[in-house]
Amino acid sequence: MKLDEIPSSMLAQAMEIYLQVAYPNGQVPPYVLELAQVDTAKLLRAAFERERVERRSLPGRPEEADKFRWRLGNEGYPHMKLGIERCSEADDFVFVVDTHDRDFPLGSAVLQTPEFGELLHRNSELKRAIEQRWQAAGIPTFSAHLTEYLRKHAANRPRPKTVLIVDDDEAVRELEQTLVEDAGYLVIAAASGADALAAVDHEDSIDLCLLDIMMPAMDGLEVARTMRSGPHPRIPIIYVTALPPDRTRDGLADDYIGKPFDPDHLLALIRRHIG
Repeated sequence: MKLDEIPSSMLAQAMEIYLQVAYPNGQVPPYVLELAQVDTAKLLRAAFERERVERRSLPGRPEEADKFRWRLGNEGYPHMKLGIERCSEADDFVFVVDTHDRDFPLGSAVLQTPEFGELLHRNSELKRAIEQRWQAAGIPTFSAHLTEYLRKHAANRPRPKTVLIVDDDEAVRELEQTLVEDAGYLVIAAASGADALAAVDHEDSIDLCLLDIMMPAMDGLEVARTMRSGPHPRIPIIYVTALPPDRTRDGLADDYIGKPFDPDHLLALIRRHIG
């Protein structure tokens, strides 16, 4: 959905659903309630101009933003955010829940603790629940964006090759798998860096790897380093990550695409490398 096509009433509805799921006991902090107030009598852009709304501008176009965030939190974690952002390489915008729990230095000791693993799981479940409620209410989400693309392109069948998809987010991994399989490729899915390396060691037919970076225990950069030094160093790697490009320039990957991504752009990158 184009940004100017999103009514302010849709943002208000998205805010209401978010708070219902994130604060099931109804004890929403006053500052969150204030931040979540949307004047439905005004255009959506008025909501973007509020002081505490986070924005990211397009490179070279400071007057035009492609990402907006409201830090609404949840009952156990104050940093989770509701977002509206552009799908890369497209003009479509989707609503997202940014769990904002991955912004630690890669290799940080906190990533290895059981408490951090529990936090990731809780936030992931809340993200899934909120975005499912949004989708049911007709609010555009990344999942709905991919699902609609799959519906429109069901007949597209390139020649089969094998793509390894590595992502610890189950919902994103499953949708990427559906997207790539619908385009005619075979898919091997891995939920962790260790699973990805095991697949590379045991499968001789992998033609390309779609690799998330921010994963617990073993991040994608370590997976890429290990793949490049292993028995199959020439497998093309595309980073599929929410990290900005300047944090992924390690000379290991063949390409990069940011989350949320445009399905056509992702498939174009795959075809660029393996046809």
